[in-house]
Amino acid sequence: MANQQFNIDQTSFAIDSVRDAQTTVSAMKEAAKTLKKENKKLNLNDIDNMQDEIEDMLEDVGEISEILGRSYGMPDGVEEEDLDAELACLEDEWAAEAQAEAEAATPNTVSASAAAAMPASVFSLPAQPNSRMVNTAVPQQPLAQSAPAQSVAATSFV
Repeated sequence: MANQQFNIDQTSFAIDSVRDAQTTVSAMKEAAKTLKKENKKLNLNDIDNMQDEIEDMLEDVGEISEILGRSYGMPDGVEEEDLDAELACLEDEWAAEAQAEAEAATPNTVSASAAAAMPASVFSLPAQPNSRMVNTAVPQQPLAQSAPAQSVAATSFV
């Protein structure tokens, strides 16, 4: 009984496939008729001439753009890298000028170079240590005999 049902299903599927193929062929015939009818409205020579005209017009537009893009008074040997380098220098100068103007406009500020020239007492800071600094809390011992853990030593200047 199962084999009979399978055979019936296979036959039904084949019939549906043939009907679908007929519908497809019919649609393709109709499309071919419509395509022939529409192609008669077109002339290949006219299309080719139109494409050539468009190509010529686009070339003309390119030439016009090139003419309008010419620079006046610029020598031919100028490289873009040279112009970029000059622009970078100008931007650095403008930044330095802006910084100088900002520093001049801000009252009661001390520049870094002026602060370095002032004595430490102006800022209520201890004096900067120098090479004459002497360790007074720990006696001077050879390195081999020094203790492994030492506390922070107090320093004074000679």
